Amino acid sequence: MVYEWCTKGIEGMFTEARLNNLKVGQVLKDSTEGLSAKRLARNSKIAFRWHKRIRNSKDYPTYTLGYYSGGSLNDIRMIALSYNSKADEGINPRDFYENLERQKERSSKTLREVLKEYERRKYEDNTESTRKERNGQINSMWGDYLDRPISDLNISSVDNRFQEWKSQRGAEVSARNGSRHLNSLLNHAKKFKYINDNPFDQLPELKIFKHERYRNIYLLPNENVTLIEGLMDLADDSNIGIEKLKSSPKYKKSWSSRYSLVGYRVIELLLYSGMRVNEIKSLRWDQVKLEGNTDWDKDIPYFELNLSKQKQRFAIPITKSMMNLFKFLKAKNYDSTYVFAIDGDQQIGSLRRACQNIEDYCFPNGFRGGETNKFMPQLLRHNFASHASNCGMTPQQVSAITGHATMNLSRNLGATENYIHNLIETNLHLYERVESSILGHIAGEWFG
Repeated sequence: MVYEWCTKGIEGMFTEARLNNLKVGQVLKDSTEGLSAKRLARNSKIAFRWHKRIRNSKDYPTYTLGYYSGGSLNDIRMIALSYNSKADEGINPRDFYENLERQKERSSKTLREVLKEYERRKYEDNTESTRKERNGQINSMWGDYLDRPISDLNISSVDNRFQEWKSQRGAEVSARNGSRHLNSLLNHAKKFKYINDNPFDQLPELKIFKHERYRNIYLLPNENVTLIEGLMDLADDSNIGIEKLKSSPKYKKSWSSRYSLVGYRVIELLLYSGMRVNEIKSLRWDQVKLEGNTDWDKDIPYFELNLSKQKQRFAIPITKSMMNLFKFLKAKNYDSTYVFAIDGDQQIGSLRRACQNIEDYCFPNGFRGGETNKFMPQLLRHNFASHASNCGMTPQQVSAITGHATMNLSRNLGATENYIHNLIETNLHLYERVESSILGHIAGEWFG
C-alpha cells in the first residue's frame, strides 16, 4: 500500500550516496521534508513520493513527485518544500497547483479557440446562416485578435475598435452586430472562467446593444400610402413615369435604373407578405402557383418559400395586390428562372440602392414625425407584423403568417402537401386584412 510504502523504510537525510546505495524495494524516508524514496524493480529508478498531513484537516495525501536521475534531487526537494508550505497553510498542494495550471491554460485561450468551442456548444441552437454571419462578423471586425489570448480584449480595445468601425461609412450596423457576437463569446469565456470579466459589462455608455431604431418602427397608415404611391412613381418605367420623376427637384438617374426598378418590386412584395428579404429575393417562378392546385378543393393561388431560419417549406396565399404584381412581373420576366431577375437570369442582390432612393423620394424628411429616415427591408417585416397585431390578430396568428421561429412546427409537418393546403386556406383572410390595413384607400390600385 502507498501508506505503508511511505511510513516504512530507512530514516535519514537524502544524499546522492544513500540514494545510489538503495537496493530494489528498499525505502529511504526523510520525515522533515515529507519525502520517501524507493528503488523500483521494473526499471531500477528511484521514485520520490510526498506524504504529509494537511493542517487543520484529516487529509493525509500522498503524491508522486518524480524520479531520481542525475541532478534532479534538488528539483524534487524544491517541489517538496513548496508542497510543505501549502500543507502548513491548510491547502492541498496538488489541488492548488493544478488549479493554477488550469488558470494559466484558460488565460492563454485564444479568441479562435473560444469561437470554435462556442460553435460546438451552440451548434443545435443556431442555423447555418446564423453561424456563417457570426463567423463573418468576428473575422471581419476582430480578425487580428483571433490568434491572441482572449484576455487581450480589454475595455480600451473593445471601445476603440467599435468607435473606429462605427465611424466608417455605412458600417454602424456592422459594428453593432460584430460587437454583439463578440459579447456572446466573451460571456461564454467568462462562464468557463477563461476571463474574469467581460469588458462589455463595463461599457454601458457604448450602447452597442441598443437595437437600431428602424427595427422597432413601423409605418403609419398614411406613410404606407406614401410608400405605395412613391413606388408607383419610382417603379413605373414608362415615359410618363420617368418624366414625373424628372420633375422632382431632387431627381437622380438611379431612381429609374433597371436594377432599382426590380428592387422596388421586391420591396412591394415584402410590404405585402412580411417575409425576410432573402426569402423573397431568391423566389423562383416554379414556386409561384398563380392557378392554385387543381387537386385541392379550393384553387387558391399561392407561392412557396423555404424559410431561411427553419429550413422549412412555407406557403403564402396570393392576394389581389400580390396577383397584380406577379402578373406584371410574369409579363416582364417570362423567360427567367427568378421572379426578381436582373442581368439575364440572375437573382437581384443588394437592395441598398433602392432603399436609399425610397428615403430620398418618399421620405425626404423622415417618417414617424421625422423620428428616423433609415428605410431598410427589415422595417417592412416589422411593419407587416405590427399591422397584423393592430388588426386584432393574436401573437400566434402573427407568428403563423410571418414564418416566425416561434411557430414550433415540425419540419416533417411543414413538408406535407396537406399542411401546405390548410395553411393557404386558413391564412388567406389574414393576409387580406393586413393588406387592407397597410394600403388603405389605394388597395388594389398598385399595378391594377
